[in-house]
Amino acid sequence: MPRLTLSNIWSELGPISTDKAVFVHTPRSGSIAAEAGLLHRDIIQAADEHELESHFSLQEIIKSHNSAESIVLQVLRGSDEPENITITLP
Repeated sequence: MPRLTLSNIWSELGPISTDKAVFVHTPRSGSIAAEAGLLHRDIIQAADEHELESHFSLQEIIKSHNSAESIVLQVLRGSDEPENITITLP
C-alpha cells in the first residue's frame, strides 16, 4: 500500500500551516479526519507528542506510520484547552 499524504487523508486545497501548527480545512465526508472528529478551523499543534513546525512535519509523521497504526493529534478548538484526537490510518 502506498504511503498516505495529507491531501488524500483529509485536506482540501488552500493553506494549511499556521505558526507551528496545522489548520484543518473541512474534512471530506467519510475521511479518516471526519471519522476521528476533526472539524474545520481545528488547529493541530502536535502529533504523537512531536510539536509541529508546519504541515510538512505532520506529513512526515503520517508517512512514518503504516496502515492500521494510530496517530494521536493534539488539537486546539476555539479557545478551549487542547484535546487529543486519535486517527487510525487505513
